[in-house]
Amino acid sequence: MHLIDRIVRMPECVTLAGVSKATIYRKMAAGTFPSNRKLGVRCAGWRLSEILAWVDAQ
Repeated sequence: MHLIDRIVRMPECVTLAGVSKATIYRKMAAGTFPSNRKLGVRCAGWRLSEILAWVDAQ
């Protein structure tokens, strides 16, 4: 089964990961959460597949 890998923004990332925005940034700094991708000057997102893999590993 192929999942279309799409970019998710912060509100969806928080919902999928089940943690707060502050926790996501703290874990990113510690290297224990997938890094976001810069999409524009003030826009960033995460790959859905990386978030789902992180959730499965928890």
